[in-house]
Amino acid sequence: RIHLPGTAIRVRAGAHADLAEGLFESGQRDEARKQALAALEIAPTYIRAQDLLLKLGGIKVTIDGSPQGRTAHFTTPYLTGGPGGEKDWRGEPTFPEEVIPKMVKDVYDAKLPLIIHCNGDAAIDNFLKAHEAALGEAKASDHRTGIIHCQFVRKDQLDTIAAWKI
Repeated sequence: RIHLPGTAIRVRAGAHADLAEGLFESGQRDEARKQALAALEIAPTYIRAQDLLLKLGGIKVTIDGSPQGRTAHFTTPYLTGGPGGEKDWRGEPTFPEEVIPKMVKDVYDAKLPLIIHCNGDAAIDNFLKAHEAALGEAKASDHRTGIIHCQFVRKDQLDTIAAWKI
C-alpha cells in the first residue's frame, strides 16, 4: 500500500479510475479491471473504482409469497383460509398491484434481465399485464425474462408465456 496525503490519494486513484473507464469504453476489459484494481489498491473505499468492477446479472423481483405460508397470490380462495384465519383468502401481492408495472418497466429500461417470483396465478396475471404494458408490441422480443416458481400457472398463462418467450 502506498502512503500518500488524502488529496494525493484521491488524485492518483482518480487517474486510475479515469483510465479504467476509457479502457472499458474501448473494449479493453482486462486492462480496465487492472486499472480499477490499482485505484482500489491506493484507495480501498474508492466508490468509482468499485462501481467499475460491479456487474449486475439481473434483478429479482418477488411479487407474491409462498403457497406453504398461504401468501402466494391466487384468483381463487385458499381452501384453508389465510395465515391469520382470514376467510375467502386469496393471498396478496408483495407490493401494491399498481407498483408492479413500474418495477418491471424500470428493470427493462435498465436493459437488465428480470427474474420474477410468481407462485400464484394472480401474481402471474399481474406480471403478464406489467410485461405487456412495459414492452407493448415488443413483448415477445429478446428480453431475457424468467418467471421463477410459477407453481400454480394456468394453461392460458402457459400459452401466453410461451408466445412471449418468457
